[in-house]
Amino acid sequence: MRARPTQNSFATVTSTKSNAARTPVRLRRSFLAWPAWQRVLAVLPALGLLWLAVLWASMDSLPW
Repeated sequence: MRARPTQNSFATVTSTKSNAARTPVRLRRSFLAWPAWQRVLAVLPALGLLWLAVLWASMDSLPW
């Protein structure tokens, strides 16, 4: 028969000085977690530049 662990068998930290060193690191939210309107605004400049590059490459006469 296996013995169940008791509450005293787990290590607990009660000192605030040692807790300050163990503060969790705040992670950056994923891009996919953003609302849809923020994702659209974030992608629009790059998408616009890509379309301008496609239009420029498909021109018959080069601009220079």
